[in-house]
Amino acid sequence: MTSFPSVALAYLHLLSIGLTVSFIVAEATLYRARMSAERARLIQKLDMGYFVAAMLILATGFTRALWLEKGWPYYWGNVFFHLKLGAYLLWALASLVPTFHFLGWSKRLVQGSASIEIEPIQFRRVRAFIWLQLGLACLVPLFAVLMARGYGFMASGSGQ
Repeated sequence: MTSFPSVALAYLHLLSIGLTVSFIVAEATLYRARMSAERARLIQKLDMGYFVAAMLILATGFTRALWLEKGWPYYWGNVFFHLKLGAYLLWALASLVPTFHFLGWSKRLVQGSASIEIEPIQFRRVRAFIWLQLGLACLVPLFAVLMARGYGFMASGSGQ
């Protein structure tokens, strides 16, 4: 029987993935070329929640890989683990563009600006990075499922 810490961390890991994707979808839904100050502040708060949930993915994932489940050699010897980490890192890098963009509104919001207006080129660029994050977010669980089902062991890996 699987231990309670293992079950709890697996649940938190999956929950954090769901939350992270939910935050990205909310940002994609609310982000507009012209927004009220209230909407802009909400997007900033969502982005902070997104960061916390993404860090929870990382913390629970590495905790499971290092101290629970099958152990580090099992994961390190699997090509899908490396693809999963690579997709997660690209996802994290892609998130920087919208995050810095959203943080750039802070001065105007503090000064009492009633709305935020974004240049069309910048709007399209940030929107593309938001959608890129969603695409990469879809790859991470795919690689996890393949890995968990035993696919992807490298010849020199010590996973099986």
